[in-house]
Amino acid sequence: MTKANARMLLHVELHGVDLPGRSCGPRPGGGRYQDIHVGLKRGTTAIDLVPGDALEATWSMDVAVRQIESGRDFGGPFVSGQRDDRHLGLRWYGRSPDGRVENFRGAKLRFAEIDPALIEQALQNGRPLVGRVVLTDEHGWPRCARVHPPAISWSIGDA
Repeated sequence: MTKANARMLLHVELHGVDLPGRSCGPRPGGGRYQDIHVGLKRGTTAIDLVPGDALEATWSMDVAVRQIESGRDFGGPFVSGQRDDRHLGLRWYGRSPDGRVENFRGAKLRFAEIDPALIEQALQNGRPLVGRVVLTDEHGWPRCARVHPPAISWSIGDA
């Protein structure tokens, strides 16, 4: 395997803070979502669901990183998106008034928005890349769509 194709593992820790609570609304068609939970997207579902009224949420995963001509590419079971939009995802679930569990929102944590020097430092030193995510948006809803600073900040954690 050439150096250009060598794969490395990047350990990523996500720390969700300021969760929105266990209920929000309105939902399409009326009513509110109840029993809200958030989880780390893996494929078409989410794992490690955390109640929406928890003090914090923590997820940990390894991401495959390889060098390509245009920089770095990311892969693995927790990575979604096309090459120019690779991201980690969070999914929000809640119960509808009739009791069904529904995925009603999702959030993207894009690798393109992380300082490449932080990624390099984490890879070089074998330390985790740590994302701190504020999980309630400006309207009191579960945070969704692309997450930008200051709602997310990245740093290097302890080995």
